[in-house]
Amino acid sequence: MTTSSKCTCRRCGERSARTRSKQSAVADTEWVAVSADPARPPAVRRLTTLRWRITLGATAIVLFALLIVSLAVAGLLRGSLERNTEELLVERVAAVEALIADGGLGPILDSTGREIGQVQVIDASGQVVSNTSGLADTTRFDVVAGPPVGERTAATVNGSSIDNDPGEEYRLVSSTVASADGDLTIFAVTSLDTSNDAQGYLTSRLLWALPLIGLITAAVIYGVVGRALSPVERMRRNVEEMSATDLSKRLAVGRHDDELARLASTMNGFLERLDASAGQQRLFAANASHELRSPLSAIRTDLEVGLAYPDRADWERTAQDSLIEIDRLERLSRDLRALTKEHDAAGHSSTDVARLVRDEVARRNSRVRFESSREIAFAEIDRDGFVQVIRNLLDNAERHATSTVDASVRSGGDGTVRVHVVNDGAPILDADRERIFEPFARLDDARSLDTGGSGLGLAISRAILTSAGATVEAVGRPTGAEFVVVLPSGVELREPEQHRDAEQREQRGRQPAQDGRRDAISDD
Repeated sequence: MTTSSKCTCRRCGERSARTRSKQSAVADTEWVAVSADPARPPAVRRLTTLRWRITLGATAIVLFALLIVSLAVAGLLRGSLERNTEELLVERVAAVEALIADGGLGPILDSTGREIGQVQVIDASGQVVSNTSGLADTTRFDVVAGPPVGERTAATVNGSSIDNDPGEEYRLVSSTVASADGDLTIFAVTSLDTSNDAQGYLTSRLLWALPLIGLITAAVIYGVVGRALSPVERMRRNVEEMSATDLSKRLAVGRHDDELARLASTMNGFLERLDASAGQQRLFAANASHELRSPLSAIRTDLEVGLAYPDRADWERTAQDSLIEIDRLERLSRDLRALTKEHDAAGHSSTDVARLVRDEVARRNSRVRFESSREIAFAEIDRDGFVQVIRNLLDNAERHATSTVDASVRSGGDGTVRVHVVNDGAPILDADRERIFEPFARLDDARSLDTGGSGLGLAISRAILTSAGATVEAVGRPTGAEFVVVLPSGVELREPEQHRDAEQREQRGRQPAQDGRRDAISDD
C-alpha cells in the first residue's frame, strides 16, 4: 500500500498560499435528494406513495366487498321470487287435488293466466285427462317423472322441453293422487321470466353503480388518508429543514394522545439524543484538538527557540524534551484509538479475575494493597481489555491517593464478581460521579498533563466494560474515592486447589493465541 504526505512547514505553506486553487466546475455543492427510481415517470411515482397505496388498496377491498354483496343480493332476490312462484304453484296443485277428491275434475280447467300457472293432469297410462284451456295438444308437462302417490316434487326445467323455447325457464310442481279412475299426476308450470328479469335488472344496476361508488369511495379515502397523514408530512418537512449543524428544532406534538403524537415524541427524543451526541462529538473534537495542540506547541516552541539562537541552543536537551512530548502524543493517540475501538465478545475467555488484579498490583509500589476472598472467581471476559481497565483504575487511584490504594476482589451473592479500587485522596462529589467517565474529564482543571493524565482512562474503562456487559461506577464515600467494577452474572467459582489444574490447562490453550497476538502487534 502506498501513502502520500504533504509538507506543512512554513516555506511550503507560503508557496502553497501563493497558488490559487482551481475553481470547481460546480457552482455550489450541497446534498441533493435522489429519487429511489428516477427512471419512472412522475405519475407512476405519485401512485406509489403511501397515500395512493392506501387509497387504491382500500377502494379495491370496498369494491370487492360490494361486488360480493351485490351478487348475494341478486341471488337472494331470485331465490325469494322462485319460492313465491313455487308457493303459487303449490296452491294451484292443491286446488286441482281438491277437484279430483270431489269428483269435479273436467277435461278443461279454468285458465288463470300463463304467469300464474298452467296445469295438466295425466293418468298412469300417459293420457292427458285435464289441462288448462289454451294449451296446444302437443304440449306436455310430464318432462320429469311423477312422484309417488301422496308426495310432491318441484324442479326448474328448460323451455326447450316444454314449448321449444330454450331461452326460457319454467318452475314445475308435480303431485300424484289416487282417484276412482286410478292414479293421477298433476303438473303445474309457470314461467320464471319475472324472476330472471328482476335479477338481471338488479345486477345490471349494481354493476353500473359500482364504478361510481368506487370513485366516491376513493375520493373519500384519499381525503381522509391525506388528512391523517398531514401531520407526518409536516414532520417530514420540519426534519428536512433541520441542518446537521443546528439540531435544536423540535417537532410539534399533537393535542391528542394518539400514534402520531407518540411518533412526534419519539422523534423529539431521538433528536435530543442526536443533538446531545453531536454536542459531545464537537466537545470531543475540541478537547482532542486541545490535547494534541499542547505537546505540538511545546515541540514547536523548543525548535523555534533553537533555530532563533542556534549558537546558544542545547540541542540534546531540545531533543529530550521533544521526545517527552512525542511520548505524550503517542499515549494520547493510543488512548483515542482504544476509546473509539469496537470491543466484541470474540476474545472472551474464562479468566481468574483475582489473579489478574493481584499480578497488576505486584507491578506497582508498596502503597497499593490487594485483598481477595478465599474463592477464586472466574468470569468470561477479554483478558487484555480487563488488564487495561485495572491499570487505568489503579493509575487513577495512585494519581489521587494521599498515601495508600486498596484493591480487592469479591464474589457477589448474585453470581457476579466485584472489583473494588479505593484511594484515600479527596472524595468525589455526587455531581461529578458520571462526569469523570466522560472523555478528557478532569476534576482539577489546574493539573498539568504530567500528573493529571489525558482524561481518557476512565472513559476507556467504561467503554471496554460496557461492551462486555459489565459496569463501572464511582461510589460515594465520606473520605477518599472508590470505583466498583461489576462483572456480569454467570461466573464460575472454584476452590484454590481445583484451580491449579484448570489454570494449567487454560495456560496451555492460551499460549498459541498470545503468540499470535504478539505477532499481530509486531506486524502492526
